[in-house]
Amino acid sequence: MNKKTLVEPQTVKLLYEIGLSAASRGFGEQTRPIFDAFQQCFPNHAGSSIGYAMIDLSRGDYESAISMLKTHGVNKPVCAQEAKGLLLVAYNMAGRTAEAQNLQKELMHGTIEQNDMSLTQPHPDMGPMPGSGLY
Repeated sequence: MNKKTLVEPQTVKLLYEIGLSAASRGFGEQTRPIFDAFQQCFPNHAGSSIGYAMIDLSRGDYESAISMLKTHGVNKPVCAQEAKGLLLVAYNMAGRTAEAQNLQKELMHGTIEQNDMSLTQPHPDMGPMPGSGLY
């Protein structure tokens, strides 16, 4: 159990999935504490940044989502590729086509280099990616 959150990590993972679903449906601000807890439990994971960006995207604040993902998501050791995927979506939503195209090329090149490795493959620090349904 994480002493900071006083919640089991598996519970935080489940709440995280619920939070992503709620954030994508416009209930973003109510989900912020879930993403805060996720960040405390899994500081090396891009998940909290993805959650915060989902809140911003659901509000139409594309530039804030882009900033969050670029600053706190794509550089994390766990699930940076998923953060880049959402960054690609945010670029497109913001009309930043050139940046979206460049990122898409980078993601495609990275996918080829991974030689069919799954992005939902368990990570030694936390297990499967939230949202993968592989708990």
